[in-house]
Amino acid sequence: MKKKLLVLPLLATIFLAASCSENSSSGASSTGNSGGGTSSSSEQQMNWNDGTALEYTPVSDGYTLGTAKVTNSYDFDNVYANSPSKTLADDFIYGVDVSSLYEVEKAGGRFYDKDGNEDDIFNILKEGGSNYVRLRLWVDPFDSHGNSYGGGINDIATDIYLAQRAQKAGLKILIDFHYSDSWADPAKQWAPKDWMTLSSANKITVDERNQYQNVGAFTGQALNAFKNAGITVSAVQIGNETNNGMAGLSNAQSKFFADCVRAGVTTAESVFPEVETIIHLTNITSTGYLKVLNNLQERGVSWDITGLSYYPFWHGSRENLLSVMNGIVETYGTKVMVAETSWGYTGEGAEYCNNQFSPETHCQEGGYAASNQGQISELADIVEVLSQVPDQKGVGICYWEPAWLPLKGAGWISKYGAFYNDNGYDWQAASDLAGYSDSYCYSSWANQAWFDYDGVAMPSLYAYKYIQDGDKTVEVKYSGLLESKFSAKYNLGDASSSIPETGLLVSNIDTYVEEDIAWDSEQLASLPSTPTGTTVTLKGTCGGFDVTCDVLVYTNYVEDYSFESQNTLQSGNSNEYAVESPWELEASVSGVRVESKSEMQGGTGKKYFHWWSSTAFTFTLSQTLKDVPAGTYDLSTVVLTHLPTEYGGYNSIGLFYQIGDGEKVEVSMLDKCLGYASGGTEWSIGNIVISSTSDVTIGMYGDAGATTWGHNDDWSFALA
Repeated sequence: MKKKLLVLPLLATIFLAASCSENSSSGASSTGNSGGGTSSSSEQQMNWNDGTALEYTPVSDGYTLGTAKVTNSYDFDNVYANSPSKTLADDFIYGVDVSSLYEVEKAGGRFYDKDGNEDDIFNILKEGGSNYVRLRLWVDPFDSHGNSYGGGINDIATDIYLAQRAQKAGLKILIDFHYSDSWADPAKQWAPKDWMTLSSANKITVDERNQYQNVGAFTGQALNAFKNAGITVSAVQIGNETNNGMAGLSNAQSKFFADCVRAGVTTAESVFPEVETIIHLTNITSTGYLKVLNNLQERGVSWDITGLSYYPFWHGSRENLLSVMNGIVETYGTKVMVAETSWGYTGEGAEYCNNQFSPETHCQEGGYAASNQGQISELADIVEVLSQVPDQKGVGICYWEPAWLPLKGAGWISKYGAFYNDNGYDWQAASDLAGYSDSYCYSSWANQAWFDYDGVAMPSLYAYKYIQDGDKTVEVKYSGLLESKFSAKYNLGDASSSIPETGLLVSNIDTYVEEDIAWDSEQLASLPSTPTGTTVTLKGTCGGFDVTCDVLVYTNYVEDYSFESQNTLQSGNSNEYAVESPWELEASVSGVRVESKSEMQGGTGKKYFHWWSSTAFTFTLSQTLKDVPAGTYDLSTVVLTHLPTEYGGYNSIGLFYQIGDGEKVEVSMLDKCLGYASGGTEWSIGNIVISSTSDVTIGMYGDAGATTWGHNDDWSFALA
């Protein structure tokens, strides 16, 4: 695709210089309520709407409606959606983010209603109860050769094209300003290329002190472009998941960040006076988001809605979500919404997707089955939470990317974008792109859509309508347990066990409810005196249903075998920990550490060992086991990583052991690198013979290329 012309006119700095100096924009407000107070004089002055609009070349290769009909069919009668218990605001947002749509349609994607008739997707979404469309906006998502970064190609021309279609179908428009050229989230907030300086050593720098000028100018010029195209923008996000900064700013708790938000908010309001302004945050299971809101409040920044990302498999319980929202309403006076959510309907994949949602990992964590009914119940439950927010201040929900079909050329990113995404600047030689495989760039979201892989609407697309109409209510009943037969281990070495304490009751609306298991107390009490190598079948009950658990009693000589005792935070991050005793780590980069980010499939506990780096790196993880008795042992652990040649690839990776001062034995595990879709895979070395009591050092090693990643958990050194 030819690169679209994107011009940033010169800032009107002459008449703004005095009012936008560091002192005048410090943000001291006359009100303590950042969400509901009137703007201070400095806020009013920080306005970059001079009437200028972004220039662009309109999309000329858009979607043409066909007349095809398909035979895929779904049961729309036997699905359920309980309406909220409390009344919602009349203008409640039932939103969808379909930012990838242009690229999906360009790759051949077509969409069909529940009767199998092809229609414009926006008509189908409107019929399903959606009333808002959210579109991410990037500044210049192309490299210097005109290659798109992918992910939807959401520049101003693409978004205007999509917004015009959405508005024609009767949907309102929410623009999500990323203030970047590609994805912005807590991990990366690269400034747009034109807003940064790149040194000869490829070190990126931004002028944080004056970055608010770029934010204000782009906001005004972009919104004027929408306005000139006949589009009314009803809501704007000033940044995307801005917990750790925005537009290249390194700290969301700084004055510079507050100035950027203020510039975006006041400029947006000057273009569209009725616009709802949104601050978007995530990671609500920790308290870091409060520091961002406190910073804005203390500096007198005003906004309308605090939007939160809430994916049940990542972001905790609905009870915590409600508590967070109520706290925001009470403390900051803003309205609240769920700005992003989603759920998977299947574990099956397709040729051009690399799905991130895994039923084996995410269903139990999030509390729903992987089904259309599970998707509907997830949405109904979140709307119920929003209805519980006082004074109807829970004002909306937005489902993320329900139309991302798995098609060649419609991935989450291109290789050109992947390099920019990792580095913040463009590739310079073909070798820069060599580390990115085709599969790395595929869509990661297709199994969380509301359309099947052929583009046919499924019952979940009508969830909003069902919730609004209240015609799909049902009494929730439980028919059994998700799992009634368990297996576990009891380690005589430290009296620890993996015996489950709770089970999951399964309802008629595909929800999972956690319930305590009551195990036979006499059987539990006898485990410490059971001979090693014995398997005991425990009996118990959960929610009135029988459960059993086959427990292997053994001795594992590895201490802290699942890294749960690693508690020293690395760089103050609430999810990253330094590797400490009894483990030892030698690594050439800081991205090798312990994490607790719910990314590990197949491991126990909350923590796991992790490796990744934007540059080539090596690491060795080890532990010395003391006074291991004579015998024949097995060494095993669980690893989740990509195929050996994907990403930067592995030069070598494997396990090792060393008995006393003897020879170090290394065993390659390259053939056990099976890819993300395979989940956690057991790596092992068997028949390790110890002739007499000795110390034994065990561990793993890796020599990896840039962007190589992996997770590791559950070590065991036990009698064979």
